[in-house]
Amino acid sequence: MKSTKCAVDAMNGKNAKQPWTVKRGEALVFTGWAFVDKGAPPDVYVQIVGPALTYTALTRSRLPRPDVNQYFKLNPDINTGFELSATQDIEPGEYKIEVLQSSDGSVAQCKTQLDLKVN
Repeated sequence: MKSTKCAVDAMNGKNAKQPWTVKRGEALVFTGWAFVDKGAPPDVYVQIVGPALTYTALTRSRLPRPDVNQYFKLNPDINTGFELSATQDIEPGEYKIEVLQSSDGSVAQCKTQLDLKVN
């Protein structure tokens, strides 16, 4: 079993709080960090999971996060940070936010315990 660690630190420049609220059609920018085992695959997906619909967006924008690397004792050259911008028109409702990473031909899932409300 792979060790998966992740966090979404901010959405649209606002720190994590419960729940984040946006208007339908508003652009979403997620920032955070993610890694699997001792590395950071290039592909990170943010998934917004609702009772009827799930939205998934891919980012390859990996950024340095020296604080994360130091805390988890990772190689300082690994870019564990990510940023994802999405403009998908999300149906109104309440959603859970998850982070997915590609790893050795499979997908590692990391639940963030964060909520998103779309009005």
